[in-house]
Amino acid sequence: MPIATENTQATVATESTLSLQAEAVSYIQRLIKKDREAAKDLINNVVKKEGHKTLIAYDIIKTIKANAEDKKNHGAREGAFFAINTLAEVMEASGLPYLLPLFTLCLDGVADKQKMVAKTAEQAVQTIFKITPPYSFKV
Repeated sequence: MPIATENTQATVATESTLSLQAEAVSYIQRLIKKDREAAKDLINNVVKKEGHKTLIAYDIIKTIKANAEDKKNHGAREGAFFAINTLAEVMEASGLPYLLPLFTLCLDGVADKQKMVAKTAEQAVQTIFKITPPYSFKV
């Protein structure tokens, strides 16, 4: 009988993980669309509850990157930069290993033709600079 109990517990854990994964991806999609303030609070809760591993495990970074590189949809680009800004605010310096690979996308976004996209990308750049420790750069 212990085998059935272990399998049941593993199934419950897997279902819980899948549910949380779907929830996290849903929050990122909401950030990319216009429901940003509500999604910001929800992302804060997921990242604080589950930790930084959710960014890779749930393909959050891939989703953000894909939307930031979407040349045809300026709303998706703006949402991606808002998501980066939100994650930087939530995770602070401990999230830099996940956010620095997205930094070049933010710099590219500052030169975007759409003013709102450029403004949001600039906010993300400023937030990343603000959370980056000064000893991270060679002067």
